[in-house]
Amino acid sequence: MYATIFLKHRLVKFLQISLVFYICIYMFCFEAKPESVDTETGFIVTNGTERPLVATTAFQKTCLVVARITAWYMYPPLVVVFVSKFRATTSFFAHTPLSMYLPTDTHQLHVYCGSAIFYASLIHTICHFIRYAAQSHLELIVNNKSGLSGCFVVVALLLICIPMTFVRDRLKYEMRKILHYFFIVFLVAMCFHAPMSSLPYSGYCTIIFAALLVWYIIDASYCTCFMTEKIQSTKFHVLSNGLQVTMRVSDAFKNRTQGKYVYICLPWVAKNQWHAFSVFENPEDEQERQIFMSAVGDWTKKTHDILQRDTQRPAWIQGPFPSPFNNSDSYDNMIIVASGIGITPALSVIQTQYQFKRINLIWTVKDIELLVFFLNHATFDDDGWNLIFYTGKEPLDQHCLDIMASADVCIICGRPDLDQLVPNLIYCVESKKGLPEKYFAREDIEAVGHTTLRDSVLSADKASTLFRRKSSLCNVSILSNENREMEQFAASFNNKSLSSNSSSFQRSSVFIDQEHMQNIDFDVPWDYIPGAEDFVDNLCTDIILPNWGMMYCGGARGIKKSLKDISNKIGVDLYVESFDW
Repeated sequence: MYATIFLKHRLVKFLQISLVFYICIYMFCFEAKPESVDTETGFIVTNGTERPLVATTAFQKTCLVVARITAWYMYPPLVVVFVSKFRATTSFFAHTPLSMYLPTDTHQLHVYCGSAIFYASLIHTICHFIRYAAQSHLELIVNNKSGLSGCFVVVALLLICIPMTFVRDRLKYEMRKILHYFFIVFLVAMCFHAPMSSLPYSGYCTIIFAALLVWYIIDASYCTCFMTEKIQSTKFHVLSNGLQVTMRVSDAFKNRTQGKYVYICLPWVAKNQWHAFSVFENPEDEQERQIFMSAVGDWTKKTHDILQRDTQRPAWIQGPFPSPFNNSDSYDNMIIVASGIGITPALSVIQTQYQFKRINLIWTVKDIELLVFFLNHATFDDDGWNLIFYTGKEPLDQHCLDIMASADVCIICGRPDLDQLVPNLIYCVESKKGLPEKYFAREDIEAVGHTTLRDSVLSADKASTLFRRKSSLCNVSILSNENREMEQFAASFNNKSLSSNSSSFQRSSVFIDQEHMQNIDFDVPWDYIPGAEDFVDNLCTDIILPNWGMMYCGGARGIKKSLKDISNKIGVDLYVESFDW
């Protein structure tokens, strides 16, 4: 994906540079002389229209040239920055062949275009301001239509961009979103910034921005009227640190594009606030969609405080809308990385595609209740490695291990080394020396016992231990980088009997010593595998690696950076859904 986004950025840059060449050639070769020049007032007359574009010295002419170049440089990102956030439009394009050529991570494109506009606008404004000051005509900033509209544009731009960059961590999401609506002021002001009488040299502002304004109104109206529905009996399941939201959606919602996120409004919390959440299918009912809210923001904390117990209340949802995770159907092998609540779009992909692809999951989580909840409710890929890295301070106790999961799961106490883990996963699958289905079917493990449900604690070495729970449908493994802690757990575990909702399950605990474990010859992705990185480097970049894709959802910047570096190094596409708005 990063390669795709780069290409899309490169396309925008190509358009920007092309327009810069156009305006430079036009200015120096074809531009007609103005009909009159009034240096006392600072106006020239072009096509019968007065414009504050007087430049008498070389310095003033340089400022004017730079201002014109930056203006034309901004045209492509000015269009893309708005269209990238037209949600009904992007959803429509997702159903057309155009989707093959358009980026699915429109937020990254939006950020790039916004940055280009911000800095180019500052340069554009400063050049005009300096030129006016050099002519002693600072009144031109406010006494003509171009200068006055430019003032509104600059103020709106500062209110939009600064809260999203320099003071982002100091402002609440709701305030940043409200300030973002100054884009309407930006659009209206740009409609009056350059007169149409100056065509073809300039004057496109009125046409382009009036069209964008109308387009936005139509797009927003369509989303409101045809992509929004009220779920009268939305189920809220209250957890200590969050909420599980279950909604029975309409057939129209279900049949729309396989969007991975929705906007939800709870009128009994705040009528004017819509928040984006990843949505995933209920594995037990295809008509239901589920959302998990962590009580970490102001709105989610308020919602959690209001709901003291499980209940049903109305909710409005808008969507679903396509996300970068929609690219999951383009690959046969996937590595999905998630942190915290970012597991939700990963579960949506696994739920819909695990029967046809090999989906490997890497999930870092520190909330033990979140871990237990999703292990109890989620569907995992039996043919993929499901590696859960638990980073919480609360120790894994008896209760959180009493889980019936529908796949092979390894729980690892510690943080993942993605630089080693990602190549190892590719190596394990492509070399067929570390396939997960073979790992959980090893005879030395199967020989431990013959009960319907067995629990084993395996001591691997001084650095790690392995907890494994086995049944016909369930394999849960737990590894820890702290041998002492897991030895204590193993000792307590062997002295306790596990409870089960079904009396037909029989359980036993078996401790396999280090000598027995050392006899196991099997490559596992969380350990160092000699030659794995060289193996991946030598894979065919035209046939094998294009079948692999990486996806990440979460807010951990370190993980995102590591995955981006890995993507560039080994040539595997990466798609990121971060909701870092």
